Amino acid sequence: MKRTRFIIFATAVFFSAFLLMGQTCNSMPPASGDSNASNDQEITPSFNVKIVRVNYLGPRSVTVISSVTALERHFNIENLRQLAGILSPHDRLLNVITQYNDDFFKENILVIAALTETSGSIRHEVERIDPNGSIVIKRFSPMIGTSDMAGWNIFIEINNNDRVNEYKLEFIEVEL
Repeated sequence: MKRTRFIIFATAVFFSAFLLMGQTCNSMPPASGDSNASNDQEITPSFNVKIVRVNYLGPRSVTVISSVTALERHFNIENLRQLAGILSPHDRLLNVITQYNDDFFKENILVIAALTETSGSIRHEVERIDPNGSIVIKRFSPMIGTSDMAGWNIFIEINNNDRVNEYKLEFIEVEL
């Protein structure tokens, strides 16, 4: 019984820490002296990621944002500002959105992957973005979930030089 409680507690602590931390992933091309490098090799784009848990979102979607105006319109920023201070998921989302400004969008785009899960225990990690625009996401699913619906906005910052015409989501299932 004590061991079961400990496992449940340790799992809860792990997921809480994972939820609170942002993630950054920078994929670098091979160095010019690398013997595995070749001129025709496709280079994986570099990117930064921020993940924000929110309430239920609806179906999965991918949206490309290229301006502050488009970002504010996408999230109905005025509605979010009214809800800030009342519902904590809105506070977290508003804090992330307001970090982006015109200077950011001069050199970058923002790809937002919106996910809804049947359990708030499910976590995500962006594994990579393939040169064809496939956003590969690891989906960590515990054997026993909490059965509370949860939404996730995954903010993926991509330099304009690495931009592709279309993005799509692919998942790698990881059972915990």
